[in-house]
Amino acid sequence: MSKSEKILVYVEGESEEVLFKQYLNQYIKSTYGILLECQKGDIPSFKRKVKDFYNDYKEIFILRDLKTQLNGMIDYPCITKMKQDYTTKNEKRFLGNIGRSYKFIVVCTEIESWLLTHRKNTNNRSEKHIQELFTEFNCSKKPPCVKKVVDKLKKGNINPLDITKNKSFKYFIDELVKCK
Repeated sequence: MSKSEKILVYVEGESEEVLFKQYLNQYIKSTYGILLECQKGDIPSFKRKVKDFYNDYKEIFILRDLKTQLNGMIDYPCITKMKQDYTTKNEKRFLGNIGRSYKFIVVCTEIESWLLTHRKNTNNRSEKHIQELFTEFNCSKKPPCVKKVVDKLKKGNINPLDITKNKSFKYFIDELVKCK
């Protein structure tokens, strides 16, 4: 059975899922000609489903926020250490060797950092990007705030997202383009 041309983006939360399904999937398809599908879940769930993905996707991208603290996860100060743990440790909460190639992308520091690239560089890990987003878009919860930003992006009410203003965003796009 031949592999699909679709690329799976496996994300950890509702905010990421909203951003991809309501904006980035279409943006990436029209800009780069790459077909994405987004699914949300934790690492143990992904490991249970991975065999189903063998022929369904050309490539799999797993995105995790550097600042993840859900379900006892570690708040990593270093991207390299996080990547090393997730891709080499064979514990329940880490990926290890799953029997299929995948690309592990660390989102720095959270997906909301990518949303602020419409107006500024967001590589400073000490900044509170989520609070800045809440203030700028007058909201108090992540998923509704992401929806608000996406609506403004779609209507052209704010500048488009700029991948050059966040290293993890640019790295993700660069890795996607290599899969084309």
